[in-house]
Amino acid sequence: MDQLRPDQVAGLREIYGLFDFSGAGRMDSRALGAVLRTVGVDVSESELSALIAQLSVGSSAGDASIDQEEFIHLMASVMADADPEEEADSSFQAFDVDADGRVGAEDLRVAAASLGIELDAAACAEMLEEVAAKPERGASREEFCAAALQG
Repeated sequence: MDQLRPDQVAGLREIYGLFDFSGAGRMDSRALGAVLRTVGVDVSESELSALIAQLSVGSSAGDASIDQEEFIHLMASVMADADPEEEADSSFQAFDVDADGRVGAEDLRVAAASLGIELDAAACAEMLEEVAAKPERGASREEFCAAALQG
């Protein structure tokens, strides 16, 4: 975690909170897989199970989940190995659900829903206002990636 800036740690804590579906302070393999796939890390269920077993060394036997600090530690190593442009492009592809070359409001809603996050039309419109020159048309690959790289 030493290599992460405070704003990155805060962002990871926020992401963790979104994916701690039970609110119990534990993230299960399904949620961890969704997060990793969103940032372009292709991981199988067996790899996820092994990763969680490795990370949650101090947890009780049979606990197939990780806590927030374990998640941040994992994501720090993922981020250290990542190529930012490649990650942004991979994220664009994941969010361009209809593969039309733009991320629109419906793309955002569907992609978020696949991750267990419910976004309403107003939230999607607000996100697009932030990144797209013509929000009603959605964000182009360039706009989306530029916003992703800004952090």
